Amino acid sequence: MRGVKKIKEPSDIFAAYLRNDGRRAAGDSLVDFMANADRRLEAELLADYLASGERWLPLGRNGGVWRGSRCWMGPGTPGAPTANDLWFDTVELSLSVLVPRPPDEIDSCSTEDLEQVTPFVGWLAIRPVAVWQVLGFARATAWTPPAEVAGQPPATYASGLTGVETDGYVTFFGKALAGPEVWSAAAAAVSPAQLSGLWPEDHDIELGDWYAEGMLELLRRGYATQPGLGVTVKPERPEYSVEEADRPGGACFRTTVSAQIGLLPPQIDEEWGDEERGEVLDRGSFDHSTR
Repeated sequence: MRGVKKIKEPSDIFAAYLRNDGRRAAGDSLVDFMANADRRLEAELLADYLASGERWLPLGRNGGVWRGSRCWMGPGTPGAPTANDLWFDTVELSLSVLVPRPPDEIDSCSTEDLEQVTPFVGWLAIRPVAVWQVLGFARATAWTPPAEVAGQPPATYASGLTGVETDGYVTFFGKALAGPEVWSAAAAAVSPAQLSGLWPEDHDIELGDWYAEGMLELLRRGYATQPGLGVTVKPERPEYSVEEADRPGGACFRTTVSAQIGLLPPQIDEEWGDEERGEVLDRGSFDHSTR
């Protein structure tokens, strides 16, 4: 087994963590990296998880706008969560907030629909995906990332990926791309300070979810962070859409987990039936005590 101590790049350390190549040592190294990369909250949560395993805990002073919120730490989403709970995904090493479904949407559902609709839209990552995460995924899966990403500083948000490439990343973690439905609901559910934290003003566009074959939504901060507006924008307008092979300049992306669907299973079965779906990591191997 290769010694993790000799690995210096955070992407290599993350790849070792994903492959379980000395996962505990890799996790400890990632704690140090994130603490120095302006991700002190995630560093604190990962350190706690490595020491204590799955559990709920209230966020302390490093929680910022999320201080006082309760947070679940583990490789899977928690049971019986409530609106605005947080989940620290100990696989992707990302923190997400549980976005409730807008009350007016629930009120408009028929009795039959209410049996199928969850009270939550899903889990929305509080930050876009970073370069070290994309490159770590690339090394763990033997995928060659584009030069546009490989040359970016590790701690910055990854941009310059196509829709197909971002879909490969989010699918690997059993997730999806965040689209206007979850953003519109989030804008109505969280505080203004939390919304500004979710989508800071230092970037303007993000790749959204698929809406048609070969096309993805291109989300812009000005409308995606306003309640009710994200779902009303017509994707065929060129300023709000992008082809799957395009590399929109400056567009980062983030992950989400649908409350209706949940995390994708590692094996394709008859329920999913999508033979073209990309590889999904088996989260069953992740445990805080793994060495």
